[in-house]
Amino acid sequence: MLTIKDYQILQYLGSGTFGTCSKVCLKADPKKIFAWKETDYNQFSESQLQMLCQEVNLLRSLQHQNIVRFYGRIVDKSTGRLYVVMEYCSNGDLSSLIAYFSGVNRLLPNCLVPESFVRRVCAQLLSALDYCHSRNILHRDLKPANVLLDSDWNAKLADFGLSRVLSSMQSLATTFVGTPMYMSPELLGDSEAEGFSTPKSDIWALGCVLHELMALKPPFSAQSKPELRHRIRSGCHADLPVMFSPSLRHLATEMVVLDHSKRPSAGELLGRAEVRLWSVSKTKDFGCTAYTRGRAELQLMQADLSDKEAKLAERERLLAEAEEKVNQRQTELVELDKALKEKQQLIAKATGSVTRPRRHTETGVQAMKPKQQQQKCQLQQPASRHRIALQSIDCSPIAAVSNSPQQQQQQQLLERGTTVVRDARKVTLAKGKYVSPVATPPEGCEQRRAPQPGRYEPVLDMTLRRRQKQLLQKCSPDPGACV
Repeated sequence: MLTIKDYQILQYLGSGTFGTCSKVCLKADPKKIFAWKETDYNQFSESQLQMLCQEVNLLRSLQHQNIVRFYGRIVDKSTGRLYVVMEYCSNGDLSSLIAYFSGVNRLLPNCLVPESFVRRVCAQLLSALDYCHSRNILHRDLKPANVLLDSDWNAKLADFGLSRVLSSMQSLATTFVGTPMYMSPELLGDSEAEGFSTPKSDIWALGCVLHELMALKPPFSAQSKPELRHRIRSGCHADLPVMFSPSLRHLATEMVVLDHSKRPSAGELLGRAEVRLWSVSKTKDFGCTAYTRGRAELQLMQADLSDKEAKLAERERLLAEAEEKVNQRQTELVELDKALKEKQQLIAKATGSVTRPRRHTETGVQAMKPKQQQQKCQLQQPASRHRIALQSIDCSPIAAVSNSPQQQQQQQLLERGTTVVRDARKVTLAKGKYVSPVATPPEGCEQRRAPQPGRYEPVLDMTLRRRQKQLLQKCSPDPGACV
């Protein structure tokens, strides 16, 4: 007996009434492909467990070419899961086919499901329903999603989770189950408690499936359940496209008659000659090759989109990390700048001086230059008026008046130069020229401050005049003689 470890999951397919469905294969023989339905029965109520067991038992008992084949079941008591191994149908279901042609129809209005394919599906589903009804089994949830397509485009009836086995004495099922858009009027009733289902209810659902397969939309649709109930019970459905043959449209209309007693049964419909011809249609008569190619391309596109989404997610993650690093670095720089400013303030307080911007104007600089040049000139040479005053002293009368030894000594002193001390300030007279002793500091000493021009000018004037007067008095007894 096979276990879970003997199978390998290849692809997730979808979900059904009581669990998820996946594509699997045998590890020992990978070419053998199956589909299994995985169900967690630990969370089920007693009634749900009963329905689950009923589906498994029905699949095991039903052996028909247009019903999904049952291969076995695996019970995993440790996890509380049930695995039902069934036939794998590679072309999906009718709902996917209708969705594909609906998208194409928006671009090409006259592109519909091929009529030969609709006829074959109709004949094969009638055969499957006739087989079930002959064994008092009602499917009660016939819809496009529960009709699978194998590799040869054969229709397979699936999902018997809501099926009901009628006893030989029972002709009605009084439970309210199924998908609302495909429910028959008698199942709806005036209230849910008054509804009932018969084998003709499955015929109504098949008529709705054929309508949707041809018109690419359900025959009954509404925004709310009360409105949908009203439309179904009034029999107001959409018209079928005129591109299909009148016989096919008439057959689909017969299946959605309001009075269930006037609807034909599956056996009656299969007895018609035209329906028997539909059931033997070949695969090459179908125009579904484009659907197969489009479905494969769609799967490739989905895989490509998944890869791109993964790459984009990785790039977004890297960008988020880089942005986080940049923000962190900016925060560090702000903290460093703040710390640097604090250090500068501490240094300024410690030194007792705060750096202030120097203000230099063009007029201020120009005003300072003449003053600096004036001080420089005064350091290099004495004032011009002092020099003129000394040069103006004429000693020629001294020599003319007397050549006594005393006078000659005075003349020699004047020529060599002497130092006159006045008010503790030294003034040097050398050959009639003034030399400032302050301008030339002693050797080995640095000048601590620049001489102040004009400081000794009044003293020099007085000293020179007195000296001139004394010399004149010594040279001549008559002061006016030298004038």
